[in-house]
Amino acid sequence: MSSEAGTMTASADPSSADRFADQLDALLATHWPLGRGRIVGPSGGPGGQNLQTLLADRDVDRLLMRFHAAQGSQDLRATASVWSQWYLATTWPVLIGATLLFDELPPLGVDAVALVTDAEGCPAGLEVRGPTRRAPVEHRLDELVFAQAAPLLEAVMRASRLPKGVPWSNAATVLNWTLEQLADKLPPAQLAPVRALFDTRDGLNGGPNPLAVAMRETPQGQVRSSCCLRYKLSGFPYCGNCPIPAERRDSRFMPDDTTT
Repeated sequence: MSSEAGTMTASADPSSADRFADQLDALLATHWPLGRGRIVGPSGGPGGQNLQTLLADRDVDRLLMRFHAAQGSQDLRATASVWSQWYLATTWPVLIGATLLFDELPPLGVDAVALVTDAEGCPAGLEVRGPTRRAPVEHRLDELVFAQAAPLLEAVMRASRLPKGVPWSNAATVLNWTLEQLADKLPPAQLAPVRALFDTRDGLNGGPNPLAVAMRETPQGQVRSSCCLRYKLSGFPYCGNCPIPAERRDSRFMPDDTTT
């Protein structure tokens, strides 16, 4: 993956969303095959549910409860956190890369995308539906983070009574991971708008930026500000940047390489 991909463009018509998805998939086939199929166009995918409609009808609650049941109806807040991790990890790395590499992108707000889920209600990708357009990278990132993810994460918090810091620490973790993957592929100046998401205190339209307080520095390195709670679910260990001190962790939920 290189900055040469920034020459990729598409015409401003509805079918350009399909061409964008095809071009993105071709790029991923070479540089990150695991990311293929996560972003699809209107005619190229399994079909999704309009995100704005999902939010208006509170259908996110229904998806979350379906996923909760599939996890054995364990701790609902932990289930909601893992659900948000699936959404973020499935969509953000691919779309953040696209914002940096493509001249034109489809709109990414809740009114212009559809959420694709599997049979258990787990996020599996996004369907982009609007015509591609040019916009500053900063605007695209704001649209992804604050106009798409923020209202969806808010709905997850409302449905599960999950504290705000949990999904936003999930988001910061995915954002950090994405930056790490792109660091040896793109120059620092090209990554600067993504890094700036951690530095600005304000989000879209002047609202507070929850990413600015989602991580904190410790003598052991950077950790999440809020625990993701996934260790409360069967089969999930503590995550690698867990803020719970090691001496307070239950060894039953420690990763295999830290139990000895």
